[in-house]
Amino acid sequence: MGTITVERIPRGPAMSVVVELSAVIVAVRDGQPWVLMVDRDGRPALPSGPFDPAGDRTLDRAMRRWGTELTGVSLGFVEQLYTFGDIARDAQAAARGERVLSIAYLAFVTDGHTQSTAVPGARWVDVYDLLPWEDRREGEPEVVATTVHHALAEWCRAGSTPDEQALRRDRADQCW
Repeated sequence: MGTITVERIPRGPAMSVVVELSAVIVAVRDGQPWVLMVDRDGRPALPSGPFDPAGDRTLDRAMRRWGTELTGVSLGFVEQLYTFGDIARDAQAAARGERVLSIAYLAFVTDGHTQSTAVPGARWVDVYDLLPWEDRREGEPEVVATTVHHALAEWCRAGSTPDEQALRRDRADQCW
């Protein structure tokens, strides 16, 4: 049997891990999807908050607790959607020696919740205002032809090798 040598990968400075929970709260009103946003530094953002490992019994309960605190909406169906954890995702946190893991949840609420929110700064936003390229009710939106296709073509050409360019083109074709 041969010997396998494993080289130690150089690592950067020690970092602490911070767990953030985010909620994509969705309702449908008159056939139209709406998402609940909160004000964060004057900009709309998904409701999010920290997980307290000492105080929160579960991730789900923590997300429900602060989700309701931030929005005034009691959450019904909730399901874990995705976890984001790229090292350079939050430059400010990285500068503080923190790596942020964001666990996103999808929550559906009934139409009655879209009429108002009890918390200032929380508001319902038309999903198609946020993602206009997804609105296919009247065919392909103009923004796809004028902006998205051009940006995708540039991204494909920016691949560093012909193989990477081809992989990017395949990915763009599959998604668009």
